[in-house]
Amino acid sequence: MACIRERRGRLVIDFYDQTGARRWKTLKEGTTKTQAKDILTDLKKEVKDETFTIPSDKRFDEVADEWLMVKKTEIRAHTLNDYESRLRNYLKPHFTGKHKKSIKIQKIDKAMVRRFISDNIEKFTIPTINKSLIVLGSVMEFARDEGYINSNPVRGVKKPKRDTQALENGNGDNGEINILTSGQIKSFLDAIPETEIMHKTMNMLAVFTGLRQGEILGLKWQDIDFENSQLEVKRSFTHGDFFKPKSKASLRKVDIPPILLSQLRKWKIAQQPNNHDLVFATGRGNPIFGNNMPREMFTPYLKKAGLPIVNFHSLRHSYASLLIEQGENIKYIQKQLGHSRAVVTIDIYGHLMEDSNPEASIKLQEKIYGSKMVAE
Repeated sequence: MACIRERRGRLVIDFYDQTGARRWKTLKEGTTKTQAKDILTDLKKEVKDETFTIPSDKRFDEVADEWLMVKKTEIRAHTLNDYESRLRNYLKPHFTGKHKKSIKIQKIDKAMVRRFISDNIEKFTIPTINKSLIVLGSVMEFARDEGYINSNPVRGVKKPKRDTQALENGNGDNGEINILTSGQIKSFLDAIPETEIMHKTMNMLAVFTGLRQGEILGLKWQDIDFENSQLEVKRSFTHGDFFKPKSKASLRKVDIPPILLSQLRKWKIAQQPNNHDLVFATGRGNPIFGNNMPREMFTPYLKKAGLPIVNFHSLRHSYASLLIEQGENIKYIQKQLGHSRAVVTIDIYGHLMEDSNPEASIKLQEKIYGSKMVAE
């Protein structure tokens, strides 16, 4: 039977949890009997609903390692390596106490998660922090499912926002997006000689489709529909192996302009056949490893054109930027990029969109009144 007792000048709740084990909860000094009764009522409800969190000695590093063991059977090797790296370099060091012991999982609350952000905001880039928060959230959700904690403290904590001013300036100081203008892209493509036909075709493909590097390297000729001016993304080649895209949204059809179709036809004729039917392959017909590709087939032509040195992924960002600039529907852009939801596209590229449009209000006026009106 649950009851409230007094022990050494403090109130203590004596009760049994949902497993039948006897528990004691010592209340803070100064807690009144009325407050204690309210706490007891809440505890009884938790026990009845079987949501009472049974005290656990599990520490963060132990739970994180358990989570990784489960993830090993669900994710790719390079993703697992990324998770291990984030835990080792960012999360485990932060959630370690004064005596160099990992903090008990039940002590991690929202305040501690926010402190992780504030303590690291000057040390690491915004994307690094946010990706680490995703891992932390997954670990804590696992802990909740296992009954180690009652709720996930990462939920509801706002992630730090990107430095949009840095984005607009294109300086990438926070590891953010660098975008090439249409004029810069033309200069870049013009810097690739026609004799380097594979290099030119690959870079044109990135510019005009926004495909990710792995998607380009995994593209096969059977994926290109010359008749309907489209290609289909079915796989990615990364870390030495072929994979299906991570999400259903990444399995998509992407429109191809005539200039790219023409270039692909030229390349198909010039290319040596390979056993994989790959659009881009090494001289021996093997898949191209992504680590070498930018250094050999991308960066030299940026230098030749006198352009800022950006990473290959910037061509994907530039593709999205140009679609936004020409007023394409956000849903169309989302589908072409293979984002899971339009909100993802907006989160990444929202700063590029116009936040005012006087013409729209005039069009609305004409729609309702049927004629142009002038303010008196």
